[in-house]
Amino acid sequence: MDPVSASFGRVTLGHPTSVTITLSNPTGTDETFSVSVTKFTPDTFGGTVPSIYDAGFLSAGDDRITVPASVTVPANSSTTMTVTVSGGHSLGEVAQGWINLDGPGSNDLHLAYYAIVGH
Repeated sequence: MDPVSASFGRVTLGHPTSVTITLSNPTGTDETFSVSVTKFTPDTFGGTVPSIYDAGFLSAGDDRITVPASVTVPANSSTTMTVTVSGGHSLGEVAQGWINLDGPGSNDLHLAYYAIVGH
């Protein structure tokens, strides 16, 4: 995977921003992955966990992130996957979590995403 994360940095309010990820397959067989998103929401759990520990909870899906439903990487080749973050949320809002590529058997990949909505 290149890059190994979808780091959008600061995105402009009201303007979707995309990152292209290159996926490589050194095997002799096409690999198809189903793609999903896991959202991370920071939480101190009522002040019981100091924020320095970056605690929070995970939930399936994130309406701020768009990924394809699946991607096929050809044998001995590569392909690209576009990940888009919406800029239509609150100023200062952080979008973070993981993009999951579920492949055949135990051939699964995970990459982080991060964006903050700015001016």
